[in-house]
Amino acid sequence: VYDVLPVDDDTFTEMGTFEGVRVFAASPFYTPSESYRIWLGSNGLGSQAKFSPMLHERPSALEKSRLIRAASEVVFDLGTALNTCSNYLVTTERPAHYRAAVEALLAKGAEYRCYLLHPSSPDIAAVASQFNEDTHDRVASSLKRLALFHRRMGNAPNFQVFGMHRYPGFASMAIDTSLPTGIILMSPYVHRIARPETTIERADFPHQLMGAHLAEPYHRLVDLIDDYTSDTNCERLI
Repeated sequence: VYDVLPVDDDTFTEMGTFEGVRVFAASPFYTPSESYRIWLGSNGLGSQAKFSPMLHERPSALEKSRLIRAASEVVFDLGTALNTCSNYLVTTERPAHYRAAVEALLAKGAEYRCYLLHPSSPDIAAVASQFNEDTHDRVASSLKRLALFHRRMGNAPNFQVFGMHRYPGFASMAIDTSLPTGIILMSPYVHRIARPETTIERADFPHQLMGAHLAEPYHRLVDLIDDYTSDTNCERLI
């Protein structure tokens, strides 16, 4: 179409390339500049663009259970206090999708590893100030719930809880990262925004699902997770 247009016709504007083909766009609703911004927001900046599913908030217990059920070897659940995770594991609400998925994972011999701040972590005070919460109390409460679940599972050796001394600054659920089909659900921790008309918590911030096919972004995130879950940063608590 572009090739047969008159030379001076400015109906179509070049946006970029897609799969090696030049792309031009025309819209009765947007100016060329607006169209170009929409293109960049949807298609990225060329060779450096990597696309992965984005969730507008923390996924539900049911949605997270789908990730756990996809695991073959190990699930890493990494956060600050794991308040949500520990609640899911001992909830009296039904159906208990998350707990059922973890129980099924343990039953088939795979590992479920939890990582939260160590009760003596020097970063707890800073985190408590950042989020205006009693982080030490949240960690202690989560450890009690995780210990209760562990006992209910007959002290299963493949359910493990570790305390991190350094604060990671992000939450993630990593599935089989040693396999070429690994996946990671990740969300950076942001300062809580509280105004009379709106409150934005950590759970309200976008969560991104990354697969190993993303190459560099995925493997950099794996390196971060490996560092924060290493023996030099963690102590086994359960």
